Amino acid sequence: MKEFPMFSYFSSTHIHISPEQFKEMGEQLLKPCGSVNGVRMYGVYPCVLPRLEAHHFETLSTIIIPQLEEIAKQDYILVLFTAGGLSYPSFTWLLFAYNKLSYPIRKNLKKLVIVHAATWSKILMKTMGSVISPKFNKKLYWVKSLAECGQIVPLHSFYVPELVLNYDQAIPQSPASTAIFGTPIDSYLEIGQVPRMLEECLQVVKNNLDTPGLFRVAPTKTSLVEGQRRYNLDLSVDVFQLGGVHLACGLIKLWLRELPTPVLPVSLYPLVQGMKESDGRDYIKHTLVPAMDPLLIPVLKSLFQVLLLVHQHSDQNLMPSSNLSLMFCPNLMRGTDPLQDLMLCGNQSQGFTKIVRLCIEESHYIF
Repeated sequence: MKEFPMFSYFSSTHIHISPEQFKEMGEQLLKPCGSVNGVRMYGVYPCVLPRLEAHHFETLSTIIIPQLEEIAKQDYILVLFTAGGLSYPSFTWLLFAYNKLSYPIRKNLKKLVIVHAATWSKILMKTMGSVISPKFNKKLYWVKSLAECGQIVPLHSFYVPELVLNYDQAIPQSPASTAIFGTPIDSYLEIGQVPRMLEECLQVVKNNLDTPGLFRVAPTKTSLVEGQRRYNLDLSVDVFQLGGVHLACGLIKLWLRELPTPVLPVSLYPLVQGMKESDGRDYIKHTLVPAMDPLLIPVLKSLFQVLLLVHQHSDQNLMPSSNLSLMFCPNLMRGTDPLQDLMLCGNQSQGFTKIVRLCIEESHYIF
């Protein structure tokens, strides 16, 4: 999701705001962000406001409340990204503003999720809820981090400003429950599903098949860490803008490498060792694949079918199946003895390298 152009107008200091800028600022504060279970979601971005004077809030309310009137014709969810915030309206103004809200606005609001709220605003909102409407308090969700927010709404549907990401990164916190890197796949996948990260990264690869060195050229460490962090928080990620096709390739390999149980666990090593030189795709399809984790089969199907496309464009990207199999073997297996792993990889005519090569070249048959 692209950054809203108006956001670049503001900083964290007092500034003069023209009437035209004020109108555009109010219109940019509230943005549609998809739906969940049929309920429309909207992001609200007070985090981008400069330090406002008291009279500014009255002007903002005349812009935002008509937008809410339109939204509230059906059930809706609001997510406020405050990132600590610099502008705090008075309690008197909040009471005044609340009383100006129509019944549909108050009734059809299903959740108000406030991210990174300051202590001051928590006290103020809770007090307001107690004084005006105890029901209002039941709709409030105070979350300390983006990870907590992701447990309530699908964060990848929302634009999250960079300053919110930076603020969140500075907060000590536990690993996100939405994390996919280094997490058992049965905690976030069901049979037949493919992780959003893998789908998006494979699409980037498919769109850039002529790029030399696919899955061989490493992305920058900074972009890899940032991409991993954003996917672990279930944020919207523009992979190509963040680091290009080599970042997409790097994230795929990193995710495979960090699986707690690798694609080829030690328990399946005997099946690789038992594969004869004359064995081919039928052995893989009927003996090896059925022994793998069923959750991984759709993942491997998606992966290897894109790797086949890479192989078919190897005259441009210089990555035939023989090269790709060498790149992927270390990411798909991980035993307790590195020397044993190296021996098991073998070469293009035997071992796990041969298996990976055949999975690429015969992916439509095997999977």
